Amino acid sequence: MPSKKLMQYRAAIDAIDVKLIGLLADRMRIVDDVIVEKRSTGTAAVLPDRVEQVVSRVKALAPQQGLPPSMVEKIWRLLISEVCAYEEERLKTKTTDP
Repeated sequence: MPSKKLMQYRAAIDAIDVKLIGLLADRMRIVDDVIVEKRSTGTAAVLPDRVEQVVSRVKALAPQQGLPPSMVEKIWRLLISEVCAYEEERLKTKTTDP
């Protein structure tokens, strides 16, 4: 049986996870708007320069929050990869709905 303190930490992590899921959902709603814009302008889903710009920015922000830049880079590269796949799939369709 986990200690009371460990259970409190787990509850705090669970609460943060709920917030993270909400933030990811907010991010994806914006991505849906990006898809509409990219479709209307013929812009590709994957823009390597933009990917590197985002990764560089979050790596620079990481130490300010006490996070290892290498960990943040891995997380963001996975996030970006999944988002780009999501965009590519939706850009294949001709509908205006994301």
